[in-house]
Amino acid sequence: MTVKTKPLSSRGDEGMKVENMEQYYDTIAFSDWTNSLSKTPMLKAQHPEYETWSAGIHGRNNVTCIDCHMPKVQNAEGKLYTDHKIGNPFDNFAQTCANCHTQDKASLQKVVAGA
Repeated sequence: MTVKTKPLSSRGDEGMKVENMEQYYDTIAFSDWTNSLSKTPMLKAQHPEYETWSAGIHGRNNVTCIDCHMPKVQNAEGKLYTDHKIGNPFDNFAQTCANCHTQDKASLQKVVAGA
């Protein structure tokens, strides 16, 4: 039996911007499906949150998912532990955003909303 091999590559090899990933998939002539009406080859965004994070200010400052979504909290006995209820950082503002940001919650929410 002959096994075909291909070099390992990643959509991030050409960069993390959407345009770079589209170029990568065009280069290897890959699509996830073809639109039934237009017959256009289509791609499904695979975990775009990583690319969005890595190109953003939090990624550039090495702020990880855990820093914002799994804060350190204190139980009734005063013991500090990592909260595993992954959620919206604004729901636990004092233990997440306020560790780095000096703005109040309402001000940051406006920034996130694009207001």
